Amino acid sequence: QNFATQTKRAPGSTIKPLSVYAPALEEGIINWASVYDDVPIKFDVSGRSVWPKNANNTYRGLTNVAYAVAHSTNTVALRVLADLGLEKSYSYGRDRFHLGLVSTPAANDCDWAALGLGQLNYGVTVREITAAYSMFVNSGICSEANSYLKVTDSAGKVLLENGYSGTVVISEETASLMTMLLESVPRSGGTAAGLEFDSNYDIDVAGKTGSAGDYYDRWFIGYTPYYLCGVWYGYEYPKHID
Repeated sequence: QNFATQTKRAPGSTIKPLSVYAPALEEGIINWASVYDDVPIKFDVSGRSVWPKNANNTYRGLTNVAYAVAHSTNTVALRVLADLGLEKSYSYGRDRFHLGLVSTPAANDCDWAALGLGQLNYGVTVREITAAYSMFVNSGICSEANSYLKVTDSAGKVLLENGYSGTVVISEETASLMTMLLESVPRSGGTAAGLEFDSNYDIDVAGKTGSAGDYYDRWFIGYTPYYLCGVWYGYEYPKHID
């Protein structure tokens, strides 16, 4: 069992740039400064139970998209998704970004919790969601994940070669804006602010955190101008991560 290429897990908030923000930017629905109301969308009869909940259980009212991405604000993600539309979001994720989304009578990812919060029925692999993020660092071109590029013998003769394959899925402008938004995540105040980088190197870093299943799964997909890396951690048989 390869946990990077075979195991499917719920991606949590790492899906938001793919299912919500990049498509909404591409469609001209939002921009960097778009403002949405960070308040719960649903209340029960008593008003004590609300949905969705933000990670810190607080709501701040009018909030711009840049802040919502940096702090992974669930309410704003769902409100942007509502403007984008479930069908459009699902189409971007499945058809353009090649995420393993499903839509059957038994399991349907064309849903608010799945696309807005990453609560997918079957989940995604580390390999496929990391490959989808390649479009942000590659001017809108989504590249297939390759396990190898080339194999040579001792004389340098090519024995196996795996050619590069990429498809333009979003505009260069959208990719650049998404990177600017995701650069705020590892900075002070963002959900990945705890990451430590060597102060001797002035390298731009962007990325997105995610958690799912009552903290059964933790994610970070991040990139620099040179490398793209996806990290998942959790247990083989899902349980709470302390």
